[in-house]
Amino acid sequence: MVDENLVRKDISFAEMAQLAVHYAMDPLTAENDAEKAVAILFRSAGYQKRSYIRNFIPLVERLGEVLMYPQEIPRALGLSLSQRLEEVPGLVTAIRTELKDWDTRSITDELGVLRRYAGQGGDALPEGPAPRSTPSAPTSTAKAKTTFQLTRPQGSAKCTAANGRLEIRLPRDFSTVDRRKLEAAVASMLDQIE
Repeated sequence: MVDENLVRKDISFAEMAQLAVHYAMDPLTAENDAEKAVAILFRSAGYQKRSYIRNFIPLVERLGEVLMYPQEIPRALGLSLSQRLEEVPGLVTAIRTELKDWDTRSITDELGVLRRYAGQGGDALPEGPAPRSTPSAPTSTAKAKTTFQLTRPQGSAKCTAANGRLEIRLPRDFSTVDRRKLEAAVASMLDQIE
């Protein structure tokens, strides 16, 4: 019954792989191997489809908690990325580092990062994270990043500095600040650090 409902809802391979992983982790189930759980959960699916689900398992096991949109990962990208995770040492850490504190990313942003590391749509960057800003921003092959916090009257400000990127997180809606005032403040700050 679970299998039939999942097929009807047309869920993604990543979601089916997550279900198999969670099924295998559940102490109340007899099967503790996620790959074998695929055969139990998706019995009516064809061999090829079960194979795709199994190929997504390493992806969701290693990156699941940092992905915001795993259900949007296309089959070809997921298969390619899963293979690269096995072949390239440090790739999991690099992807985790790039996505870790990027809470404002879109589906397109996340898929772009995954495509890059899978070797699709641009150069793969197994050495470390790339900047998340516009394409004209300088690219980084270094892993260097500085993070610090400042106590402000509005709350704690978390600051992250990396090659081509400076990010300030503060519990405040900066869109309510007059644009000219915001521009002047940012210009003044940039003048001070040059």
